[in-house]
Amino acid sequence: HALNVQKVLDLVFRGDYTRMGSYFSGFGEYTDETIKALPFSPTKARECFARAGYTEEGQDGILCKPDGTRLQVVMSSRIDPLYTNCMNILREEAARCGLDLRLEQIDDTVLYSRVKAKQYQSAIFSWGFSPPLPDPAPFFDSSYAFKPDGSPMSGTTNITATNSPSLDRAIMACKAATTEAEAAAAHHQAQQL
Repeated sequence: HALNVQKVLDLVFRGDYTRMGSYFSGFGEYTDETIKALPFSPTKARECFARAGYTEEGQDGILCKPDGTRLQVVMSSRIDPLYTNCMNILREEAARCGLDLRLEQIDDTVLYSRVKAKQYQSAIFSWGFSPPLPDPAPFFDSSYAFKPDGSPMSGTTNITATNSPSLDRAIMACKAATTEAEAAAAHHQAQQL
C-alpha cells in the first residue's frame, strides 16, 4: 500500500506497461488471476504501519515507534536514469504514507550479488521467466532459504528467504501433478500462499 507503482507506470512509462497481479502472472491457466497487487493507499499503509508499532508521526511526516525508531527502508536499484525517475516517485509517494524510503543506486553486479546473498532491505529487481509453466521452487522452496545452522543461504534464487512448510507442500504438488488441471490447481494454491 505504500508504493505507488501505478503512478510510476503512468508517468515514467507513459502507460506502456501494466502491473502484474502476482509473482507468476502471464502463464495462462497456471496464473491465478484472482490475485491482485495491493493498491496504493496512504490510509491502509498507515494502518499496517500502526499495527507494526509505528504510531507516532514526526515533524517531517515520517512515522516512528514510541521509542523513536523511524520507519525507514533502504531500496536498492541499479544505476540508471530511468530507475532514478522511478525511485524518486516511489520515495515521494511513500513519504505520504509515513515511510522514509531511502534510495541506494549501485552497480548492476553489486546489486545482483547483494540480492543473491540476501543482503538488502528491499530492491527493484527482476527475473526472466520461461513459459509454459511457472516454477515456484527455486524462488520460494525452503531448501533454498537457510543453511542447516539457520543462517541465510546465499547464491540461491530464493532471495526473500521464504521458509513455509505449507508453501513447500504446494510446490511439491506442482511438481507431482499428472494432469493439466492438477498442475493449474497446484500452481494457484502456491501463488495464493
